[in-house]
Amino acid sequence: MKKENYLELKEIVDSGFWNIDLVTGVVTGKKGGKGTISHYGYRVHGKGRKMWKSHHIVMIALGYDLTDVDVNHKDGNKLNNAPYNLETLSLEENVIHAHKTGLTNNKGSRNGRAKLSEEQSGEVKKLLSEGVLTQKEIAKRFNVSQQLISTINTQKSWKEDSNEI
Repeated sequence: MKKENYLELKEIVDSGFWNIDLVTGVVTGKKGGKGTISHYGYRVHGKGRKMWKSHHIVMIALGYDLTDVDVNHKDGNKLNNAPYNLETLSLEENVIHAHKTGLTNNKGSRNGRAKLSEEQSGEVKKLLSEGVLTQKEIAKRFNVSQQLISTINTQKSWKEDSNEI
């Protein structure tokens, strides 16, 4: 978290704007509202025009300085904000944890930058193995670059098992 964001959120937390249960990790507004779920799956709470994640609120209430660190949910459940389930990690450590526990799976068509579906990559591989069309012709057929077809051909991308990519 950037220092300025940390300081802003710390000020809000210290002001008592939310009710924070430091046993369960539940954050509620003064009227009992429990926030909303972001499109990333985290519980968030609004203050002014900003939304703040529950796990950040809980950790700051517990006295943690979140400058330049990430908060990790040990069990991978983004809604479990109980203190026993939260820890601070570097960004790199958090990414490693997510990969080791299978929380991050952006292989194949799940990758936001993917140009082909698994089915299309299979068709490309079939066409490559038949050897009838050039890589450039295959690329034109799928509206992608010849370089992408080459990386599929050399198995630098879209390997047989997309979990290995």
